[in-house]
Amino acid sequence: STQSRSSAASDVYKRQPDNSQTENGLWLYNISTDSYEKLLATDSINLTERSMTWLANGDLVFINFPNGIYSDGELWHYDMGAQQLNLLESNTASRSVLSISRDATHIYYEVTIDNQKSITRLRLSDGDKTTYSRTDTDIFMPAVYENVDQVLVNVDCCEKELIDIITGAVSYTHLTLPTIYSV
Repeated sequence: STQSRSSAASDVYKRQPDNSQTENGLWLYNISTDSYEKLLATDSINLTERSMTWLANGDLVFINFPNGIYSDGELWHYDMGAQQLNLLESNTASRSVLSISRDATHIYYEVTIDNQKSITRLRLSDGDKTTYSRTDTDIFMPAVYENVDQVLVNVDCCEKELIDIITGAVSYTHLTLPTIYSV
């Protein structure tokens, strides 16, 4: 019995490598039909967890960084019902983060304006965009809850602010100091 287990284990290591063809791109796997569907046909797929999300209606929104995550990205929307892929924005900020309003009517993401990270809100129903930026500081990592005009953002390294994306009014500021560890 020990000899047969040893023989079976060595057979595993003697298997030939999988030389089947693979095709780069972004694929959806349907567990019901055990099938794959190619969404984005490109050799340059670079996605991060924070740059993709599912909407409440089942649609997929994601940012692809075709030249790597440290370069500008492209914001895409895949309509599951129509099975149609649409480019929403061709110039997101590098390492951009996505946030979706709770009612799934708006997408929030980062863009670069005059070398500063800024926040853009895109209304899905009509493509209307509102961008909030500052001339002297980065704002990034948008988070939104119920009010689609109120966005919690990081400011530079150490502050969080709740801003009104229309007026720019700040209704909350919280300073977070970086943690310094000593060994």
